[in-house]
Amino acid sequence: MRTTGLRAKGLGLRERLNSLFLALSLWPLALSPVFAAFENIGAGARPIAMGNAFSAVADDANTIYYNPAGLGRLKHPQLTAGYGRLYLGLTDGSNIGSGFIGATTPLHDGAMPIIFDNPGH
Repeated sequence: MRTTGLRAKGLGLRERLNSLFLALSLWPLALSPVFAAFENIGAGARPIAMGNAFSAVADDANTIYYNPAGLGRLKHPQLTAGYGRLYLGLTDGSNIGSGFIGATTPLHDGAMPIIFDNPGH
């Protein structure tokens, strides 16, 4: 039986211990939460209360943010606005907030949306 310096039947004790140490040292990284530099906060009280699952409903001015194709279903001019102060209790004195203003009016064959989104500044 030929071997090339490695054991033919598997890993030795040292390699197994190294693998176990590596797995145990990386385990806390797999459990720690990871966040991007932005968060999908959403817009409008009703869509946020629905868990941002508003795309299929799309029956008010918040459809500008979630599903612009739903603008054709609107029958009357509508206005939506909202502001939320984020991360309350920061000790650095920052005032981070998120604002959204949207207006739409139905046209003959569609709708005209106007939107202003200020995500967390």
